[in-house]
Amino acid sequence: MEPTELISRIEKTISGAVLERTVFGRTGWSCAWIESRHLRAAAALAAAQGFDQLEDLSAIQMDDAIVLTYFTASSDPNARSAPLVLRCSRKIVANGKEVDFDSVAGIWRMAEPFEIEAQDFMGARFLNEAGEPSWPGRHRLPQDWVGFPLRKEYVFPTEFLGISHSRAAGSGKGAGHA
Repeated sequence: MEPTELISRIEKTISGAVLERTVFGRTGWSCAWIESRHLRAAAALAAAQGFDQLEDLSAIQMDDAIVLTYFTASSDPNARSAPLVLRCSRKIVANGKEVDFDSVAGIWRMAEPFEIEAQDFMGARFLNEAGEPSWPGRHRLPQDWVGFPLRKEYVFPTEFLGISHSRAAGSGKGAGHA
């Protein structure tokens, strides 16, 4: 199935799921902005229709929201379809607090390491089908780390575990390196 056909099927099958159809950047790939509460259902439908591999999941902060971008493809060697990109976003309601999204690791197993990374560094907390956190605690950062280093409001500590993290004036990008 072609990505544009799949987006149409998602629209018909899951009322209110597709917020916008677009093209992803310069790639020309079909992209659908999905209402975040319908993400798991849209992912399940995509996987059932042949987009059974999650190649990547990125998390970024745009203004006051966390945006997740799912890059999917087919594992069928006979499928000549372009990748399908699904995006969703949720507003950050408080600095330093997690933002909840549905986990798709039950649909695409490859989502697990991507979700763990987005959770630790961006504060996107992924919930399983029972509404419980899929990945409790920290996994990539120390358990006592405070905040989410990839958020725009994050201020890096000047020290962690007794190790200084201060920079001298003028020691920015490229300074002092041969």
